[in-house]
Amino acid sequence: MSRRDDIPIADAGVWDIVDWPTVEVLSRDAPSDVDELRNRKDLALPWAAKNLIEAGTKDGDACRYRLCELAAAWTRSGQEARRRQQAAVLGAKLGADPERFIELLTKYGLF
Repeated sequence: MSRRDDIPIADAGVWDIVDWPTVEVLSRDAPSDVDELRNRKDLALPWAAKNLIEAGTKDGDACRYRLCELAAAWTRSGQEARRRQQAAVLGAKLGADPERFIELLTKYGLF
């Protein structure tokens, strides 16, 4: 599922904005054991990508909830402008257009 920039944000879901192949590649570096995350902060995003992929294979809102958890953790500090900047970086790492990613997070109530 590649991102679909032609879908209006009002109708878009996670995988219309986030690029599945990009997230899948990112998830390949995820550790097999969550305990490895304690000593390797560089594995946190791959671990989150793995969880996002797993949630994406389920029915319902699991993927939206997982994305919101990830985005909330990624953007939890600073003024709104700083948080939006952090969200744009996260969106780019997930293969999304940063502006559309922020719009999606706004739709989900994170901004």
